[in-house]
Amino acid sequence: MDDKFERRFLVSSELRVVTTDGASVIEGYAAVFNSLSEDLGGFREIVMPGAFTRAIDEKQDVRALVNHDPSRVMARTKNDTLELEEDSIGLKFRMKLNETQFSEDMLAQIKRRDVDQVSFGFRVVKDVYVQKEDDTMVRELHDVDIFDVSPTAFPAYPATSVEARNRVLELRNAGEPTPSPEGSKEAEAISQSQESVEDSAEPNTLKLRQAQLELSFRG
Repeated sequence: MDDKFERRFLVSSELRVVTTDGASVIEGYAAVFNSLSEDLGGFREIVMPGAFTRAIDEKQDVRALVNHDPSRVMARTKNDTLELEEDSIGLKFRMKLNETQFSEDMLAQIKRRDVDQVSFGFRVVKDVYVQKEDDTMVRELHDVDIFDVSPTAFPAYPATSVEARNRVLELRNAGEPTPSPEGSKEAEAISQSQESVEDSAEPNTLKLRQAQLELSFRG
């Protein structure tokens, strides 16, 4: 297991604000399966179906934060105000906000589309590096612990550590297309990066768009 904290961003995520039993609720997706990230410094990344299953089953204490700020908690799985679900598209969330000023501010920013992206913080439990036929190195995330889900207006640029880049070079030089699943021990975290939906023809991109349309007709 890699003890390093990492964060990914879903660009142009459809954030939806609805009202349930008089409470404001934000819903959307924090991650999409089978969608390649941008270049993260010599490799790309993909979240595999099932990557969040264990974390959800274990009822891990996940927080909904404002712009990744741990001092501004809007909802939490521990008290059932943050719901996480893994479906065929990815990691779906539904957060019932508290009545703090920063939650009200976040609602206003989402409604006006000042905030239109989502990030999730995690720690890798199992990952695999695979070298594709076009020589692209892809890191597959198979199992992660989840720490937070955060609506944000400030996605980070792709960045990676020297150790992670060296790991990719090491694999290429050694001619190892698929290292052990324990490869997570050898690759340091990418502290901030973007996860983007790259190709409109990808099946899960189409599924995400369909889900966005369904959300738009609700509430």
